[in-house]
Amino acid sequence: MKKERLNIYLDPALRAAIRDLAGSDGYSSQVAEELLRLGLGLKKGETIEQQSLPVIRDLLQHELRKSLSQLRTELREDMQLEILNEMKAVTRRSDDRLASLIVRAIREGGLSRRMVYALLARDDAQFALHVYDDARVKVGKDLAARAGNEQA
Repeated sequence: MKKERLNIYLDPALRAAIRDLAGSDGYSSQVAEELLRLGLGLKKGETIEQQSLPVIRDLLQHELRKSLSQLRTELREDMQLEILNEMKAVTRRSDDRLASLIVRAIREGGLSRRMVYALLARDDAQFALHVYDDARVKVGKDLAARAGNEQA
C-alpha cells in the first residue's frame, strides 16, 4: 500500500514520547501511524456512541414500559380472578345460609301449623278447619299485598 506524507506540527513532548515508543529501531512513523489509528478509532467510537446511545436508551425505555404494562395487566387479571373467586365463595356461603334459614322457617311453620290445628281440633274439628282456611286466605292476601308494594 502506498503511503503519503503528512506534515504536522507536534508538541515537543509528544514528539519525544513517540520517539521513545519507537525505541532503538527508529520507526517512529509506524508508532505515530498506530497511535493515529487508535486515536481515530476512539474518535469514531465516541461519535457512534453519541449517536447510538439515545437510540439504545429509547429502545430500553420502550421495552421497560412494555414489560411494566404487561406486568400490570397480568397483575390486574390475577387480582380480578382472585376477587371474583372470593366473591363467589362469599356468595355461595350466603346462599347456603339463606337456604338453611328458609328450610328452617318452613319446618317451623309446618310444625306450628300442625300443633295449632291439633290443639284446636281436640275440641272442635270443624272449627279448626275453619280457622285453618281463614288463616291461609289472610296470609295469601298479606303476601300478595307485600309483593305489590315491593314492585311499586
